[in-house]
Amino acid sequence: MKEINREIYLKEREVIIDKCEGCKRIVEGSEPFFSRYAVRKRYCQAYLYPKKKWHRGNCNFCTHAEQKIDIKKAVNPLKASRRKAKGFV
Repeated sequence: MKEINREIYLKEREVIIDKCEGCKRIVEGSEPFFSRYAVRKRYCQAYLYPKKKWHRGNCNFCTHAEQKIDIKKAVNPLKASRRKAKGFV
């Protein structure tokens, strides 16, 4: 397994976007390039590039947004009519 260099990781990560507000995975950290000025920014703990996660819909790491799933089950009409006749509705 490849070892991750902490300095490279801190330089690559991006600041969170508006859609990330309210998530439990947000952490605060200092800007790696201006660390002596102590500029505090908010980052995602789970993913380096939060903007890319929200590009096609909800982020799968987010803890504050509900994911809507539409599942329509196909029902055999013959079986449905038999169940209705027996009283299983």
